[in-house]
Amino acid sequence: MPRTRYATTARCAVTLISLSLSTACADDPQGRPVLQHLQPGPADGDLVLAERAFRVDAEPETEVVVAPDSLVLDASVLGPAEGWLPGDLLVNGEGRGFLRRVVEVDEGLDQTVLRTEPAELSELVAQGGVHASLRPFSEGLRLDDDGGPSGLAFREGFGGRVELGPTTLVESGGLELALTGGHFAFDPTLDLDVDLGWWSIDRFEVLATGTLDAEIELRLGTDGNYEIVDRSMSLWESPRYAWYGFVGPVPVVVVSQLELGATVSARTEGPSSVTVGAGASSRVEVGAIYEDGWTMVGDHQFEARITGPTFVLDTELRARVQLDGTLKVELYDVVGPRLTLSPWSELRVDLQRQWAADLGVTGTIGGAISLPWHDDLSLDGTLFTWSHRLGEGQL
Repeated sequence: MPRTRYATTARCAVTLISLSLSTACADDPQGRPVLQHLQPGPADGDLVLAERAFRVDAEPETEVVVAPDSLVLDASVLGPAEGWLPGDLLVNGEGRGFLRRVVEVDEGLDQTVLRTEPAELSELVAQGGVHASLRPFSEGLRLDDDGGPSGLAFREGFGGRVELGPTTLVESGGLELALTGGHFAFDPTLDLDVDLGWWSIDRFEVLATGTLDAEIELRLGTDGNYEIVDRSMSLWESPRYAWYGFVGPVPVVVVSQLELGATVSARTEGPSSVTVGAGASSRVEVGAIYEDGWTMVGDHQFEARITGPTFVLDTELRARVQLDGTLKVELYDVVGPRLTLSPWSELRVDLQRQWAADLGVTGTIGGAISLPWHDDLSLDGTLFTWSHRLGEGQL
């Protein structure tokens, strides 16, 4: 019969005293010690870890099956006395990694099933810090379990750049709104700094710095009166890229991914045909710093460019396309900050046949930091807004 142990309400106590862990006897040929007790070394300074914090020395998917609420280990890779306990904090630095708290232990003859829940780095590291500066798409390791870029408008993608092919975004009756081409490129340096002090975050910083270059080439055709408001769709999704580091003996995994979506709106009052192209580029620094409150960072200096527009119409018209490039950052397999850069282009023609074309970029941040015994620190906010009149005139 499996043996089951249930979690108590007490959390792991913090201590600098090392905890002895029973392991397999050296002469036992079966299994190996999978649990590696984590404790600071002489070179780790003031680093303080939770008392029962362990690295799981097992390869994800081959030696340990990782699910959202469990870890499953085959008996062939286990030593005879691993010493799992509810409340243990388990970390792994392979692949996407994981950081979990054990809730329940089911030990059987063939396998051990650990029921788990997500844990926070600030629970494992009571005092210390994570300091990482990386280019996730140029220097990160592309994870093997990702099949590759995919999406509606994907033509070619690599790193933080995607080329968009001709793609119909909206087709409704006699209205067609399409991308005829374009691109989105952002391959930033990501700075992630977290200073932890006795179950609290003293300072948190996430900044992405690099050149944003985006181009939108748009065609609108219609045979009558139509209106579409804020219709959203996914265009492209990159593979995940991982960066690996350490806080003392604790492995840290930062996983990054770029997603590209679009939001479109259109309103026409009769037959029309319009084409326009617009682009913008700038070196940007975007992100947020937490130190007794949030400071938003949104530095930029955009330059705009335009192709066209060309018109065949005798009616009122409005069309807007916005690209949303989102850099997602995770610690282990836990969702973290999201930085979104949204270039947009808008074209309007009024009843007096006056036309105007505008281009803009908005930077936003989203997500939250979870702390034990604290409310989440919300990251939602606008980093910057920028717009530029590309052209105007009389038809």
